[in-house]
Amino acid sequence: MKKIFTLLSFTLIVALSGYSQALLTEPFNYTADPALGLGVQSASVWTRLNTGDSILIEDGSLSYPGFSASSGNKVKYGGTGSEYYRIFASQTSGTVYFSFLLNVPTISPMTTTGDYFISLIETGSTTNYYGRLWMRLSGTGYNVGINAASTAGNLAWSPTILNAGTTYLIVGSFQIVSGTGNDVSNIWVNPSSLSGAAPLADATSTNTGGTDPALGLQRVILRQGSAAYAGTLALDELRIGTTWADVTPSIASGPTLFASGAITGLNTTLGAASPSQSFNLSGSDLTGAPGSITLNTSSNNFEVSTDNTTWDFSATVPYSSATLASTPIYVRLSEDVAAVGPVSGTVSIAGAGATTININVSGIATAPAPTTQATDVVISNILDNSFDVNWTNGNGAGRILVVRQTATTAVAPADGTIYTTPTSTGSGNAVWYSGTGTGPITVTGLSTGTNYTVQVYEYNGTAGNSKYNATAATNNPATASTTGISSTIQQGYFTAVAAPLYAGKSTYKLPCVYVATLSGLAPSTTYRYFGQAAAASDFGTTNTVAGTLILNDYTISTPSFYTASTGSLSAAGSYGKFTTDATGKFTGTFGFFSSSNTRFDSAKLIYPSLTIGLDTGVSAIKYRFALNQSIMMLTFSSTGPNTASLIKGTSAALPNNVVALWKSEDGNSTVAARPLSMTLVENTGATILGLNALYDSTNGSWNTLIPNDLANGVRLIQQFNVDGSIVGCNADADGVWGATNTVNPSTGIITPLQINSADAPLSGGVCYSILPIRLGTFAVQKAGNTSKITWSTSQEINSKEFAIERSNNGTTWTTVGTVAAAGNSNTKIAYNFTDIAPAKGINFYRLKLVDRDYRFSNSETKSVLFSNADVMLITPNPATNFVNIYMGKNNNSLSQIIVTSANGKMIEKINTADQTYQLQTSNYAKGLYFIRVISEGNSSTQKVIIQ
Repeated sequence: MKKIFTLLSFTLIVALSGYSQALLTEPFNYTADPALGLGVQSASVWTRLNTGDSILIEDGSLSYPGFSASSGNKVKYGGTGSEYYRIFASQTSGTVYFSFLLNVPTISPMTTTGDYFISLIETGSTTNYYGRLWMRLSGTGYNVGINAASTAGNLAWSPTILNAGTTYLIVGSFQIVSGTGNDVSNIWVNPSSLSGAAPLADATSTNTGGTDPALGLQRVILRQGSAAYAGTLALDELRIGTTWADVTPSIASGPTLFASGAITGLNTTLGAASPSQSFNLSGSDLTGAPGSITLNTSSNNFEVSTDNTTWDFSATVPYSSATLASTPIYVRLSEDVAAVGPVSGTVSIAGAGATTININVSGIATAPAPTTQATDVVISNILDNSFDVNWTNGNGAGRILVVRQTATTAVAPADGTIYTTPTSTGSGNAVWYSGTGTGPITVTGLSTGTNYTVQVYEYNGTAGNSKYNATAATNNPATASTTGISSTIQQGYFTAVAAPLYAGKSTYKLPCVYVATLSGLAPSTTYRYFGQAAAASDFGTTNTVAGTLILNDYTISTPSFYTASTGSLSAAGSYGKFTTDATGKFTGTFGFFSSSNTRFDSAKLIYPSLTIGLDTGVSAIKYRFALNQSIMMLTFSSTGPNTASLIKGTSAALPNNVVALWKSEDGNSTVAARPLSMTLVENTGATILGLNALYDSTNGSWNTLIPNDLANGVRLIQQFNVDGSIVGCNADADGVWGATNTVNPSTGIITPLQINSADAPLSGGVCYSILPIRLGTFAVQKAGNTSKITWSTSQEINSKEFAIERSNNGTTWTTVGTVAAAGNSNTKIAYNFTDIAPAKGINFYRLKLVDRDYRFSNSETKSVLFSNADVMLITPNPATNFVNIYMGKNNNSLSQIIVTSANGKMIEKINTADQTYQLQTSNYAKGLYFIRVISEGNSSTQKVIIQ
C-alpha cells in the first residue's frame, strides 16, 4: 500500500474580538525574524528582562476550533533565555483572566519536574509572579498546571495529557480575595464553553503561605525557564480581561473546517510504504449533518487513513452534528511512489458546506539497498606504506572502498550519504574510492608492518537518499599487512635469552636486567635505543611506556652501563647504541628501573621494551619492541603475598657484568627454568638511585631481590658478560650461604640479606647455560601443497613441547600443531612437522618453545610463498638495506638470482636452495634494478627501487 509524510505547520485560529472589558489583546502582529527578539520587533511594546536566547516572532498563526481567524504571527521560545513582559491596566480587585493558544511541537527534552512559562506580575514589579502556568512531561505527552503564587505545595496540575504537535486553548485566572493567603488561581484546557460563564476548572491553586499582590496586577510575562520545554513552544492570541467572555471570543456562525498546516519528513524505501504522520481535523457550524467530509490525495504518491490501519488515496470522515471534534488524520508515502527522490503533494479536505482546505505533504523516497555485495577483494603489490586493491562489483549503482587498521573498529557507511575522497565513514575508516567503476586502487600513506582491513560497500541512490549494503561477502572484507616492521609496540622481534621471573616495585629502585636478542633489523647497521617496560594493553599502540633507563653503548670496545632519567633518541646521554650483525640480529644485556607508574604495581606483569631508531642525525622512532617474556612485579615487605626481600652481595664480580639468581643448583626446576632475578654488577656506584645506605654501590657488588615465598632458597648464582656468556658461578644445596639463609626470607628491605664474596665469588665453578632450550637449526620449505618445518635443539632443560604457529601477515598467529619435546637433553635432537593446509600467499612460521611450567619463548620467523600466479614475491619495494625474495618453488632445488642495473649491467648473481632469500642492498647505489629468479625451469623478473 501507500505512504505519506507530512510535516505539520500548525495553524490555530483565535478570533481577536474587541470586548469593552478586554485589558490586552495580543495577536503578535509583528514582523517575523529569525534572530531579532520580541522587544525589538514590537518596538518596545514588550520589555526584555535578563540575557540569553530571545523570544522570536515566527511566521504564521495558531488556530483553534470555534475561534475566528487569527491575525499577525506567533511567538516561539523555550529553554534558558530572556524573558519579556507587557503592561496592561492595573487591577487591584476582582478576577483577572488570561488566555492563549499553545502548541508544543515535540516533548523532548521536557522533564517530569517542568517549569513555568507564562505568568501575571504585580504592579510595578518584575519579580513578584502570580498565576504562574507550568508544563511538565507526563506519560506519553505533557500536561499543564497552575500555581497562584510561589509556594511549591500549591502547584495544581490539569489531569489532561496533551499531545506534541496539537494546538490547545489554555485559560488561566487569578482572583484577588481580601485578606491574606487566600487568593485563588484556576486553569482550563480546551474549555467546554466559549461563551457565558466559566465552566468547572481543570485545576485550582490557592495562595496559601505566599505573599499577596498588594499593589494589584499590571503585567504579563513570557518566561523561558530551564529544561522545562519540549524544544520550542509556540504561543499565540494572548488575551487579558476581567471576564470569561473577554478571553474566550467565539467566531461568527458559518461552516468552517480547521486543520493543521503541513506534514514533512515522510521517508521510505522505494517499493514500501512509509511510517505515518498525522494532523488534526475539526469543524464548527457544519451543515448537512449527519454527513461526511471527503479527503483526497493529489497523487498516488500518498495515502490517507482515519484509523492508521486502512489506507487508500481517499477517505471520508463522518460527522453527526454541526461540530466535528478534533479527529486525527493519518498520512503516509505510498508503496506506489514511482521514483527515488523528493515527493510532494496535498491532501484536500472538503464537505459540510465549508470552504475546501489543503494540507501540504512531502517526503523522500530512497533507493533500496543493493542485493548483491561486491566480492573477491584482492590486495596486491604490498609494500611498506602502500598496496593495490581490486574487487568484483556487486549490483549497486555505485560503491565505496574503505580501508582501516584491523585493530580499529569498523564503521559502516551511513545511508543518505554519498562519500567523497578523502573522507571517512567514521574514526579510522578512510574512504579511498567512491564511484561506479572498479579497481585497481592504490592505497598510500600506510604504516609499516601494520595489518589493514579493506571492505567494499555497494550502494544505490544519490545524496540524501542513498542506501548501502553493509553486509560481508566472499573475500569482502579482506586483510593484509604492509611489509616491514611497525612502529607500534609489538612482540616477535625481541626474544629473551635470559629474563628474570621477578622485579621490584618500591620507592627504592633496583636495576632489573635481562639478556635478549633483536632480529628482523637491517644487517650491519647501528641503531639507537632506550629500554623501559610495557603492559600487555600497550601492544599494538604507540603508548608512552614506563621506567627509568639503564643504557649501554655497544658500539665501543668496552660497554659500560649508565642510567638516564628519560628516554630520547635525539638527546645525548638518553640513548644507548648497538650494531646488528650480517643477518640483522643483535644479542645484548638491557634493563630498566621501575618507576611510580601503575604498570609496576604489585603482581602486575610487565614486558621489557625497547624504543629503537637509526643512528643518523636526529633519530626518529622506527621500532617499539616488547620482550616475548613477562616479568612479575613484587613489593618490598616482610609479610604478605607478592612480596620480596632485598638481597645483595660483595662478590667481587666484574663491573658492568650481570648477576642472576636461581632456586635450583643447575638453573632448572619443575617450577622455573628462568632466574629469580637479574641485576648489574656495580661500577663505583654508577647505578645508585635512591637506596642510599641500603644499596651497596661498592665496585664489584650487586643488589637485587628474591621473593619471600621461596621454599628452596637461592641455590645458584651466576655471572654473565653483557653478551650473555658465562663468567662464573656458585651453587649451594640448602640455600644457606655462610650465615645468610635465603629460604623463605621475611626481611623486606629494612634489613637486607647479605652474601659475601667468600661464599659466592662467581669467578669459577660448574656453570650452566641461561637458555633452557637451545635451538639449533630451524627451516621451513615448500613441499608440494604443504609446508615442511624442521628444527633441532642442542640442549633442553625442562622442555614440554613445541607449538608451531603460522601467520599470513606476520602479526596475527595461529597454532597449527604441536610436537612433544624431549624434556631434558644435552645432545642434538631433530624435530619436524608438516602443515598440510597453508594459505595462499606468504606463510610465516615460528616455534613457540614451551617449558613444563608453561612459560615459553618464540623462535625467529621463517616464511614460504604459495601462489598459482607468481614465481616470486619481493618485499619491501622500494627498499633500502635489503629485500626478501619469496620463491614459490615446490622444494629446495637450486635457484639462481640475477640482479642487473637499469642499463643492463649485472650487479650480482646468487645460487641458493632456500625458498626465501634475503638480498643485502645496503651497498647498492640508489636507483632502479631488475631481479630475475630462475627456479624449477621458470623465470620471473621484477623491478626493485633502492632508495
